Amino acid sequence: MIPAPIEEVDVDALRAFIANGVREGKTIEYKHAMPGTAESNVVPFLATVSSFANTAGGDLLLGIDAVDGVPTALPGIEIDNLDQETLRLEQVLRNGLEPRLPHIDIRAISVSDDNYVLVIRVPKSWIAPHRVKRNSKFYARNSAGRYELDVGELRTAFTMSETIAERIRNFRADRIAKIHSRETPVTLIPGGCMVVHVFPLGAFMATTAIDIAAHEAITLHLLPMGDSGWSSRVNLDGLVTFTEDHERLSRAYSQIFRTGAVESVAVLVTHDDHMPLLSIAYEQDVMSFLRRYLSLTAEFDIEPPYYVFLSFVGVQGCRFGVRTGMFRPGDVLPLRENMLILPEVVIDDRDAQPHRVLRPVFDMVWNAFGLIRSFNYDDQGNWVEQ
Repeated sequence: MIPAPIEEVDVDALRAFIANGVREGKTIEYKHAMPGTAESNVVPFLATVSSFANTAGGDLLLGIDAVDGVPTALPGIEIDNLDQETLRLEQVLRNGLEPRLPHIDIRAISVSDDNYVLVIRVPKSWIAPHRVKRNSKFYARNSAGRYELDVGELRTAFTMSETIAERIRNFRADRIAKIHSRETPVTLIPGGCMVVHVFPLGAFMATTAIDIAAHEAITLHLLPMGDSGWSSRVNLDGLVTFTEDHERLSRAYSQIFRTGAVESVAVLVTHDDHMPLLSIAYEQDVMSFLRRYLSLTAEFDIEPPYYVFLSFVGVQGCRFGVRTGMFRPGDVLPLRENMLILPEVVIDDRDAQPHRVLRPVFDMVWNAFGLIRSFNYDDQGNWVEQ
């Protein structure tokens, strides 16, 4: 891999690789041409990229001549429409690997008129192994280059992936237990709680760390759900924003941990002896919080994927608030469960639209009240506030 941030890689860095005879290996590979659209071109391209992701990351350099793995010349590739060609490669990668790569960078470096070297930087993936869909094979790398994983190596790769997923779910379970027992960073008012957790994978691999000293910038993205007035303070875990009444009790808070993981809790306030969950307002609150968190990840370089969890704690008997006339009396049932622990959704692109990624979870919330789906969506999957 070129020892520099990809945005700093320039022609001089490429020429230095040639002058020093930097050989292909575990973290770098050279190709003379762009991958074409034929199967014989696409599969090797996908295999190379996935091999980097499944091992230690690396750079694939397109437009460099090499002999026996040693770079010899820098002819570049003639590209008429650079944006179109970059988009094509991104689409090939997006559709050709399973699971989808969380992140990849492509940088075009001009070496002459209309001729470019493309640097495709592939980070090590923490949701590996990635499979090439067109031939159902898994690849990794060693000093000799790309090779196909054998059964034993595949077993090890899947075990590591499952271990990380288990750590994420265990952390969520621990946080839910603490919220249920009111071991929270602020003192909450009585009532059931809606809880949103967003865990970047890097939080569990020691690859993400938040500079809490930048608390002013963080608080702009970390408002408590459903409330406009709020305060903030640094704590042992990181930083918390919260509402507070005259008795120093809070209805909502959002905690960001130093790892980049976040927890946002809002109490479902009891009215007239029953606890309502408003079908429009809760979805708005969750989507708004996730949208703000995704903007925070861009500012603080918190890389995807992000695991998003929605939970409800202490909500037995909770009633669902829907618009009058939408359903017949008795169609909307109160919750029988005291805890509603919904499965995660995984976001692998910080530009994802919250209303689309959250729809399966919102549907399940409506299911818990006896309804077939969230009726805040139209037939095209747009959120329309029914």
